[in-house]
Amino acid sequence: MARFNHAGRGEIDAPTDGGLAFGGTPAVTFGTSYVAGVASTLLRTDDTIKFPSALMSTVSGETLTLTDIGSDQLLTGSVGILTITPATGITLAFPASTAGSLIVKPDTVTAATTLASFQGRPVAGTRTLIDPNWFGASASDVFTSQTFKCWNAAFSSWIAGQITGCTIVAYDANPFTIAPSASSGADNKAYVYRAPSFTINNANGSFAEVATAFFTGAERVVASYKADVLAGVIVECPTGCNKKQDGTTDVDQIGILVRQKTAEGTAPTNRVGLDIVAQNTGTNRYSIRALTDSAYLGGLLLDDSAKVKFGTGRDAELYYDGTDFVCDPDVVGGGSFDIRGPIKVDSVTNDTGLAAGVYTPTRSAEANMDANVTMTEAQYLRVGNTVTVSGRFTADPTLTATATSFEITLPVASNIGAVEDLAGVAFCGTIAGMGAEIIGVVANDTAVVQWVASDITSKTWSFTFSYQAI
Repeated sequence: MARFNHAGRGEIDAPTDGGLAFGGTPAVTFGTSYVAGVASTLLRTDDTIKFPSALMSTVSGETLTLTDIGSDQLLTGSVGILTITPATGITLAFPASTAGSLIVKPDTVTAATTLASFQGRPVAGTRTLIDPNWFGASASDVFTSQTFKCWNAAFSSWIAGQITGCTIVAYDANPFTIAPSASSGADNKAYVYRAPSFTINNANGSFAEVATAFFTGAERVVASYKADVLAGVIVECPTGCNKKQDGTTDVDQIGILVRQKTAEGTAPTNRVGLDIVAQNTGTNRYSIRALTDSAYLGGLLLDDSAKVKFGTGRDAELYYDGTDFVCDPDVVGGGSFDIRGPIKVDSVTNDTGLAAGVYTPTRSAEANMDANVTMTEAQYLRVGNTVTVSGRFTADPTLTATATSFEITLPVASNIGAVEDLAGVAFCGTIAGMGAEIIGVVANDTAVVQWVASDITSKTWSFTFSYQAI
């Protein structure tokens, strides 16, 4: 029976027929189906209820069960995909402990092909699918020998399993397809990977290396293995575009483009587009190897004695030794420097090869002469060790039928070992039959012109001789 007291508060009398009771001990049971209740009891304000561990669907009776597994909890759905639709978003606030982490772990037997999929909808405003972002540290925080990562593709434990014809990729963009609709404009840009701004914003600390990307070469730690190619980076030249935006000029298709940024701060002494340090192992060590295609280069700078080598067996070399420019065509085996066309030089001087020039011989040791012999400028040509000389002189013998002679110097010094090491002739064009022989002088390393005079007038002669530069 219900009634109101003088204070206006409602009161309920205890039932006398058992139809209505205050409180009682609640049953600790869990339902397996839903049904309307019929009990006539009320709960006390200090009653404790143990709720069931499963939430049940009102449509199919499927459950979402929360249980504990030792020190952790497990939430398990009984059918299909568990979809959570928040009002605005979801924030996972991890506790201040070393166990605070998010792990997406597949079933050990029936895992899906793709473990996690993040889907975006640009029409709805999505511009970035995943945005990992470090909180900034304070100036008083201290870090020593730490490695900080935003992404870490770990294959360290994936060490077993029988593989054949498989492709194993740490990071993969597959596929990355862009198909603009009609009326799209120009000046778009597309990158599979981009790091547009990488800056160190003050002068504190120093760095042994700073780079936008670091790719370490593949390594297999066994003595013998099979691999067609081992590389730090493999770059394929792009295809499928042959016009620039203006539609008029062929566009270059480039595997790697090294483009200089706008200069900032103090310009360095060396700004290098591609820097390759010396290889530390290998029978043949190459900085760049282009086996078939031509190399199109601008200026090429080489240090002293740095050699450009030619031939499969490295048979020839071209280099500057700090003083001379050296071409060695027979480093391995035989070979010569074969010029298939004209050659033009300002001057030629060398040890044993090719030389040419003019000189005025010095005369000496004159015999049967009224006056000193007059020499004009002569010319010479050297090919290998053979020197050929030609010129003119004027001589005035004293007596006829008398041995007449004089010596002249050589344009290229030689150690005359025998008279026949030098030989030639001289003739006077105005006296019939008067000629002279020219031979070497061993004692003086000179040439001697000698004849039996048949005329004692002053006459001009022409001469030529050859000798070995020894």
